[in-house]
Amino acid sequence: MINWVLVVILFLAKELCLAGLLEGEYEEGKVYRHRLKNGLTILTMERHNVPFIFHQLTYKVGSVNEPAGLTGISHVVEHMMFKGTKKYAKGQVSKIISQNSGIFNAFTSWDMTSYYMYLPKNKIELAFDIESDRMQNSIFDTAEFKSEIRVVLQERRMRSESNSGGIFLENLYSTAFAVSPYRNPIIGWEEDLKRITRDDAYTYYKQYYTPNNAILVLVGDFDTKEILRLAEKYYGTIPPGPEIHEPNVYEPAQKAKKMFSIVHGDVMYPTVLMAFKTPSYNHPDAPALYLAGKILCERSRGSRLYKRLVENEKLALSVSGGFPISKYPRLFTISIQVNPDSNVDRIEKIVWEEIEKMKRELVSDYELQKAKNRYKFTEASEYIKNSDIGMRLSTWECYYGWDYYNNFYNMVLNVAREDIQRVMNEYFKECCNRWVFVAEREEKHKI
Repeated sequence: MINWVLVVILFLAKELCLAGLLEGEYEEGKVYRHRLKNGLTILTMERHNVPFIFHQLTYKVGSVNEPAGLTGISHVVEHMMFKGTKKYAKGQVSKIISQNSGIFNAFTSWDMTSYYMYLPKNKIELAFDIESDRMQNSIFDTAEFKSEIRVVLQERRMRSESNSGGIFLENLYSTAFAVSPYRNPIIGWEEDLKRITRDDAYTYYKQYYTPNNAILVLVGDFDTKEILRLAEKYYGTIPPGPEIHEPNVYEPAQKAKKMFSIVHGDVMYPTVLMAFKTPSYNHPDAPALYLAGKILCERSRGSRLYKRLVENEKLALSVSGGFPISKYPRLFTISIQVNPDSNVDRIEKIVWEEIEKMKRELVSDYELQKAKNRYKFTEASEYIKNSDIGMRLSTWECYYGWDYYNNFYNMVLNVAREDIQRVMNEYFKECCNRWVFVAEREEKHKI
């Protein structure tokens, strides 16, 4: 016989629990993923400490997606999406955001393109309206396009051709990689920029800047259910674009050491940079490589190379480097700003001595725990603003999926001393890349 009294009690208890969940369905400080029918991924995090909301729309496209002969087109499209729609004329968005106490900007990288706005909570609907309009209605006027190509070419001359750091980085990646698209500068090669047409850029825009290839991150003072209604209102009606396939990013094994030197009059102190090809963060070896970077060459007084080269032997002015995040395999770098009275070859010899020591001997428990503590501190202290949190969410979701962040965090904390030794032997080999960047006056006796 059914106990109807018990059934009623259980039913009421279930309804009360559901009501409680609905009232507090989204906890402050937690990340939630949502997806619209057109494929747009949305990550939300409520934070009610200040009455502002960070809105970042990221497209999963960057210079790695560019076909041969059209390098720089992602960056060009980023520029063109600021040139107006029928609803918002050129320059109008900037005025509107400023008049409403907000900030906005955009950037293009190898792996992603992002447009972000930070606005008072009662003005956040502007961000939805502007970005949803820009996603589908950017004009790409022919005259504006030709003008903007000239702007990008001038930007390239300033950043990559006249700037010593730009010259160095461009040569670094084009030398290090044989076929990986990371070898191409994000801003593009000059001849490619001159070749790109308005129709090339507009076709690229329609292919990649679509809801099914985008991630919307929202962090700040909002009610999640209410802000999802705004997302559905503004983005939900945009039709999805074509299916996007991941680019075939690979790099053949390097069998010879690559070296080059650059002489430039704007460099005050010589710089030695050594680089090693390593996997991306979703590889099992990544956590150990990350901590190896902190122990070996982090920009801090605790790293081995800083202690030896800067503090003890006074051969260098600074040491930095490590294992940066990227979507595909990139470079672990060691960068040393050399004291003018030092010798570049002596610096490189010491770097190899420290590398070989980490190959032969286990790092100490103290060193490893200290590196883990610094990692935990950095992850907590550098992500306390809504904008910083939003940037981190966007990057991880675009590269590997936000859920992988917690996996990586826990794997870093579980790295053993033997793991450090193993990855040092696996990736830090003599067929690495070595670059020297020197001041003009150092040319004769330093290289």
